[in-house]
Amino acid sequence: MPKTTAGIFMSYRRADPGGYARRLYQWLRTHFGSQPFKDTDSLRPGDDFARRLRAAVSSADALLAIIGPNWADLTDGSGRRRLMDPQDFVRAEISLALSGDIPVIPVLMPGAAMPSRSVLPEDLQELAGKPPVRLRADRWPDDMEALVATLEGLGVRRQLGRIGPQTVNYLTVVRRLGGHTGGVSDVAFTADGRWVVTAGGGPSMSSFGRLRDADDVPSLGDRNVRVWRIADGGVVHMLGHDGWAVAVAVAPDGATLATGDGESTRLWDLRAGTRKRTFPGRCTALAFAPGGGLLAAGHGDGAVTIRRVPDDAVLHTSTEHREAVTSLAFAVDGATLASGSRDRVVRVRRSPDWARSRKLHASAAVRDVTFAPDGSVLAAACEDGQIRRWRVNDGSDLPALRHPAGWACSLAYTPDGGLLASGSSTGTLRLWPSASDEPLRILDIGGQIDRLAFSADGSTLAAAVWNTNAYLLRAEPPP
Repeated sequence: MPKTTAGIFMSYRRADPGGYARRLYQWLRTHFGSQPFKDTDSLRPGDDFARRLRAAVSSADALLAIIGPNWADLTDGSGRRRLMDPQDFVRAEISLALSGDIPVIPVLMPGAAMPSRSVLPEDLQELAGKPPVRLRADRWPDDMEALVATLEGLGVRRQLGRIGPQTVNYLTVVRRLGGHTGGVSDVAFTADGRWVVTAGGGPSMSSFGRLRDADDVPSLGDRNVRVWRIADGGVVHMLGHDGWAVAVAVAPDGATLATGDGESTRLWDLRAGTRKRTFPGRCTALAFAPGGGLLAAGHGDGAVTIRRVPDDAVLHTSTEHREAVTSLAFAVDGATLASGSRDRVVRVRRSPDWARSRKLHASAAVRDVTFAPDGSVLAAACEDGQIRRWRVNDGSDLPALRHPAGWACSLAYTPDGGLLASGSSTGTLRLWPSASDEPLRILDIGGQIDRLAFSADGSTLAAAVWNTNAYLLRAEPPP
């Protein structure tokens, strides 16, 4: 029974691997994208199954021969082994791939062994000499990562559709990341789009209204940063903190994670999940420069620290904000930094000395700031519901956007700049085209959206929500 996704053809017997084939399929679809080839249950009346099978195998970048414990021994109604029937679809699929020089990867499901040549028909003899990939129930995530790496080494590429003006109406939640015991205050992707990081900030906003500028708060929430695999929603690392974890940032190379809580800023080896260094001082916002060489940290007393990452040298410390810094963002040039604060001010400073800043007046306390991908526009989400915008080159105002109810809490541009996503305290997500003051799409997420982030390829939008969850959204048109 075949399935294809992003150039991958899965060949398996419905009765043999049980639920493992579905689990494998969902992982590959989530990672690589693309619409799947429909199996026999989904074919329309009159479809030529054999013809579609041949076309799908012939166009595949790789075929996965899914082998369960009984793969070679299953029989038909007459007691003959199915593999010995030239009309058997599984045999035909694999034979076609082998004869067509399409890479064939035997995938051994839990409890399965590689079949010997003696049990294979002549046209499948080559299969016995192929090195298999083994998927073990107790090592499933690691084994799946190895299989994905093998497929990418064969040239299989991700085919996830980008979120944009043409696809925004298909935007939907594809995964809920639940596990934090309090509100989720920040979210960030790794550059390769395989992992997403969330900060467990504390209790829900219904019980505590302003976490980022709180000095004396109850000991609620899980105080953890979680690193998740996007493919299956599994937790890779859970990193404990002394205070509520309110800020996360991932270095562009994916090797370093920065986290901030009420006590310190911490740098972690992201792959290993081990702490490398700690800098004291209550951290409320973090941002890496695009090149990865600089890390900016905002603090509860209004200070902004710019640190050189390789040697931890502090290049500049600003104390111009009069209240807590709530957000930081570098422009694409890596030489321009914006900081937003509860003092209703956005400050923009530039290298090399970072000392002088341009002061931009917001309409209310600032919850988030972000630059357009080309660096020409700076936007700020404000607690009066407005999204203020300025031209970066001269600080002049652009027309404001507005959430009609509640605060504007979070902002993120798609990587191509075609859309600006904004989240509110009432749980509404709005997606605004770059040249309009009317949103193209409004979704109800179900809780205050404290942070938003797009994956580097623009296929996935992550929302950190104060209902203990983070959500992943994609634009998936119907087949």
